[in-house]
Amino acid sequence: MTTRRTHELRSLNDVPHVFDSEAQEAEFWDTHSFGDTILSRLQPASDPCLPSVRRPMQPVSIRFPDALLAALKAAAAEVGVPYQTLLKQILAEGLRAWRKADQRKRRPGSAARRQYVSPKRSGVT
Repeated sequence: MTTRRTHELRSLNDVPHVFDSEAQEAEFWDTHSFGDTILSRLQPASDPCLPSVRRPMQPVSIRFPDALLAALKAAAAEVGVPYQTLLKQILAEGLRAWRKADQRKRRPGSAARRQYVSPKRSGVT
């Protein structure tokens, strides 16, 4: 077994800005490491300008009929996405369509409101 001696970098300027290949970069980092001088100057990354990796989500609990959930899972499998992701897409598209239809229905000055219709009354199961 061959032991490689690593060169301790004392300044960030010692790190090449561009490598000719990924193999060359791998070779560099196999033989170099950050020294205590550099590590002692590093601060934790906390840049408020960086976007959040994930959008804030709130967990909810919804009860679905077994057949509806099975159909949703089957449709998600056909598309190749998790069923929760497909459900969010369907809800977002449905809400956009509902709002668009609601805007067309309303006229300036009218007090028309959309009423909730339960799934049992609408025939959706």
